Amino acid sequence: MTSRSGTRARAFLVLALAIGLNAAGNLLLSEGMRGIEGVAKASGLSGLLDLVGGAFDNPLVLIGLGLLVGFFVLFLSLLSWADVSYVLPMVSSCFAVNSLLAFWLLGETVSPLRWVGIAVVTLGVGLVGATAPDGGRRLARAGEEGSTVKENAEPPDARLPGEAQ
Repeated sequence: MTSRSGTRARAFLVLALAIGLNAAGNLLLSEGMRGIEGVAKASGLSGLLDLVGGAFDNPLVLIGLGLLVGFFVLFLSLLSWADVSYVLPMVSSCFAVNSLLAFWLLGETVSPLRWVGIAVVTLGVGLVGATAPDGGRRLARAGEEGSTVKENAEPPDARLPGEAQ
């Protein structure tokens, strides 16, 4: 049986790894794509094919893609045991991390309005992070000693507050 604090710690660890892979992958993609000649001038189907060909010849892009595949594997893992209403908002912290790293490492200009948006996203992530990854239910199989999950248990009332019965 996994305790609530153990589930939360596991979620934060997997999320931290996923967010790190996402940030590193996106930064490498950005740098790699900026290093491909003629990207800004690419137009039409032939330009798109040249762009894709150049991307797959660039080691930074390939490493970035590999890191993003690792992110996606961790994301799938999270979705297999944590609520999507927890995972997606928490993963949105990638936006803040990517923006901060682009500012510090790539020298990108981030406008004050973007910083405000990043702060709002970060606040939302903090609020969601204060909840349990599994919506408060214990991650235990029915029938185990001490389990709070009951086989064939009725789901909680899903009505909104004030909604008629």
